[in-house]
Amino acid sequence: MCEYFNRVKTDLEELQNFVAETFKNNKEKIEVAKKSTKGTKARAAEEAKNKQNLSIISHFANTGENIYKNLNLSVINGSYVQNENFEDKIRECYKLIDNIKITIPESEEIIDQIDGFFCRILLHSLKQYHYFAHSFQVSITSPDKLFLLSDIEEEKKRKNNIATDLAVLEPFHDIFYYNILISFIDKNFSLNTDTLRELLDIVHKLKNNKCNEEFQIYCEILIDKCTLLILKFRLKYDNEDLFKSLLISHDFTDEEFNPNNLKTEYLKSFQDIISKLYSKDNEESHEYFNSYFQKNQNKRNLTFTDYFIYIRYYSKVEKNIKEIDELIKQFENQYGKSIVSKFDKFSYNISINYLYNNRISFLTTEKTDINRIDNLFKEIQQLQTRTGIKNYFPFYKIARYYSDFINRNINDKKGNKNQINDALTKLQTAITLIERNLEWTARLSIRPFQPNYDACCANTKIGETNFNIFIASAYVVPVNYTYFQKELEKLKEEYLVHKSVVKINEFVEATLSKEHAEIEEALKREHDYVEEAHDEAKESQKNNIQILSVFAALVIFAASNIQVFRSVETLKEAVIFMLTLAYSLCLFAIVIWFIVSYKKVKMSLAHYFLIGALFLGLLFSGLAIFTNWGDTPITFPQTNNKNKKIDLNIDTILPQNASQVNIGTTTTPTVENNKANFQTPPLREQKQTTKSLKQY
Repeated sequence: MCEYFNRVKTDLEELQNFVAETFKNNKEKIEVAKKSTKGTKARAAEEAKNKQNLSIISHFANTGENIYKNLNLSVINGSYVQNENFEDKIRECYKLIDNIKITIPESEEIIDQIDGFFCRILLHSLKQYHYFAHSFQVSITSPDKLFLLSDIEEEKKRKNNIATDLAVLEPFHDIFYYNILISFIDKNFSLNTDTLRELLDIVHKLKNNKCNEEFQIYCEILIDKCTLLILKFRLKYDNEDLFKSLLISHDFTDEEFNPNNLKTEYLKSFQDIISKLYSKDNEESHEYFNSYFQKNQNKRNLTFTDYFIYIRYYSKVEKNIKEIDELIKQFENQYGKSIVSKFDKFSYNISINYLYNNRISFLTTEKTDINRIDNLFKEIQQLQTRTGIKNYFPFYKIARYYSDFINRNINDKKGNKNQINDALTKLQTAITLIERNLEWTARLSIRPFQPNYDACCANTKIGETNFNIFIASAYVVPVNYTYFQKELEKLKEEYLVHKSVVKINEFVEATLSKEHAEIEEALKREHDYVEEAHDEAKESQKNNIQILSVFAALVIFAASNIQVFRSVETLKEAVIFMLTLAYSLCLFAIVIWFIVSYKKVKMSLAHYFLIGALFLGLLFSGLAIFTNWGDTPITFPQTNNKNKKIDLNIDTILPQNASQVNIGTTTTPTVENNKANFQTPPLREQKQTTKSLKQY
């Protein structure tokens, strides 16, 4: 994996041996030259020395060029990614460079050239590489850490005015610097105009480099990396006015920036993927998803790229939650426990969060029950705690769901108020998590999906050799944080509106409840008053009914008694009739009393007396019926005159026998005859008979 950097170490070791042997022999020659006299030998020794110095410088220049070639290939290939002891290898190179400087005697004039134009330049490049490799490893092992300062700029290469062939290493150093700079941008890639400006500047400088033809291929690869990153701006930004307003100006020559004309050669596979995945034409994207799935559906060991495309296929095209869950489970089983590399482990943690992001995005619809969203909320928090990735996107989707849920149900009188209050609380929590995680993600430039090392490499050929070009962001386009910052502000505003509406509803409800309680209490008092008045009226009505019933009974009793003597012949019959009628009327009065007083019947002394009287009347009636009491006939009163007897025939009283009355007859009818012939005339006829008798 460190093939190219190991070559650098081998070249430095060879230089160390070369210097040691060269200056050891050179020391002996110097001693010989000092013993010799001036003349031909001295000049020959001086010329030999200069020739040797030129040979040493030429050897350093050739070896230095080869070292920079391998350094560039090492960075382009990503040797620093998979090797945990990569920094130790760089430190070994530091020691080798120091040994080279120490081996050269200070008395040698060439030491300034080797030190100034080789050792310092190469040491500066290695420190750049060391700093980048160190920051890269820290970023994947401790994502919360962020470097603020670097001491690389303090190690400037020292420029001398001495003309030397070692100056040819400066262009190689510059290319390597741009190589490291592009890797920095790629690792922390974000969509902002400063990054875009820096990429365009690097492209311009790489196109105008002064390296030899062998180094041109490395420059082309680096230009392709810049071009791919620039294309991601075009694919992510919806507003094309940003690019129409940009100008590229170099040496007073202005050129409009047109990202549609940008193409890559060595990274064409990545360009094709992102152009299809992030196409604004949904039909084109869906067609690509379908074709990719059909082509690879029988594939057993899926790559990170396969999972990245499959999850989008299941969530956007097929829309099958069951397949999404199965895909996540398969990803966890395949990569969850088998990963050894720190970078691949870091990639797995980010990617599993991305798979869950698609799942949540699919589930957070209006049709989903809020209880399931609550469970998703807890599930995502646990996932982020386990992976250490503070992803903002799931909380954004959950917050959007809660806000829409509250908006739909906040004015529903039949809605569950506790559920709305709970959703409001969770909306606030989600907004807090979005704000925290969005700042964390933007500060550290965490991508939504991170392919592993193999998926970040594009296969190409350099000459006849197969070569992998490592680009950390690969086919993944970073997040447009400006958009989500605006969405976060919208959610905050919606939360404040929802909170205000809930408070207003609670206040109105409390006010109405208080007024309702007061009104209800007043109505209750009025109701009690009405009930009391109604009871009084009802009681009065009962009394009136009882009085009227008793009065009616008395009237009926009196009226009936007037007629009693028309139908009875003896006192016994009269008493029986009167008592029977009186008893019946009393029962009638009692029934009326029970009817009007059935709810609260209280027996008083009067009631007991009345019952006793009725009982006595019943006994008296029984005596009258079953004894001979009262058998005396009832007759009209007669005038008894001892000196004068009147013979009154009953027939003469009747109107039809009035002409037959015999006056002056001295014969007195017997009692039996009178009894047999006696009939009580009606009251009107009695009065007429009495009047006739008086006239007579």
